[in-house]
Amino acid sequence: GDGTVSFGDGAVTEVYPEWWGDSFTSAMAKAIQSFRRVALLPNKTYEGYFTIPAISDSDDFTQGLEIIGNEATIKPFTSDPYGVGSDTAWSNYTKIIDLKIDVSNLDASKYGLDIEHQWDCYYERIYTDRTRIRTGVYTTKFRGCHLGDLVIQGSALDDMVTTLEFDKCNIGEIDINYGANIVFRDSLLRDINMDYSYALTFFSNDFEYVTNYAYTFGSNMVGGIYSMGNSIPADKYYSGNIPAYSVLLDYYYPSGRVSFHSFQLPHYRRNSLSVTPGNTYDLFTVPTNRVTSWWVVVHDKGSNPVWSGSWLVIVYGGSGNYNIYEIGSSNLSLGYDSDSSTVQLTVGGSGSTGALTYSYYRLY
Repeated sequence: GDGTVSFGDGAVTEVYPEWWGDSFTSAMAKAIQSFRRVALLPNKTYEGYFTIPAISDSDDFTQGLEIIGNEATIKPFTSDPYGVGSDTAWSNYTKIIDLKIDVSNLDASKYGLDIEHQWDCYYERIYTDRTRIRTGVYTTKFRGCHLGDLVIQGSALDDMVTTLEFDKCNIGEIDINYGANIVFRDSLLRDINMDYSYALTFFSNDFEYVTNYAYTFGSNMVGGIYSMGNSIPADKYYSGNIPAYSVLLDYYYPSGRVSFHSFQLPHYRRNSLSVTPGNTYDLFTVPTNRVTSWWVVVHDKGSNPVWSGSWLVIVYGGSGNYNIYEIGSSNLSLGYDSDSSTVQLTVGGSGSTGALTYSYYRLY
């Protein structure tokens, strides 16, 4: 009646949704419920979507669901929730390989791959343009996948997305909220935005291009970030006024640690300052017996005038020489007084006295 079929041990090695009729969404659901290894026909386009069902906890990974895509394409209808998604009741031990997901019928709020509540899962050679990984995803690996723009979205500090690994993947812009213990390795990336996250590792990746900042730290706790051996060639940033290696650190958790290209960022300061347009203010002094490099970020305060900006400052010790590279600013300019070894901020625009917040970070 409902199309459910049970196969005896050794009766088949895999099943196909075609055995259950023409409606892919319905047929795929029945195929998944009937056998743990489902195969699609090579290079065929299937219209509809499927959901990875809840799978009971088991120590044996082979008891999980295995989808062999054979480079077939899943193309959901406009009304479908996603291309491939997962049950909210722990769809563990799933393995999906060689599958394309066409999101051209879905609006921008929906995803080709949209998973939650699963652990010990494995995705290899998945091709889609939008991916979301939500609350309850743990110890899951992605290898050789094209994931498009990637959203990693936990729900709270005690309910984070954690222990993910992305190896040799092609990923667009990355937004990480409530994520921990996540590794990106040997992959192609774009902008990385982080908020309420820690223990993130970026190792030996290439940035396809940068549209805003390569790394953006949000306004909430971020710490334990490690970035080494990543490449952002100077000809691969999207906007002409953005330098190749660019970081916006709006908030950095002082008890964490951030490392870029083996340079530590333990020297963090965040201060408030009352300013009046037309004046210059001392921000901090630098050592005179060595070369030092600093990120300086002034945070937007108010709208009339708007004061914001970020700069890279390199001071060459006792020689008095220095370089300041502006990433971007509004009504502000940064300078260096070699006589007093002080980095200074000049406030422009017009208006009355106001408050701004600035942070500075010693790179080396």
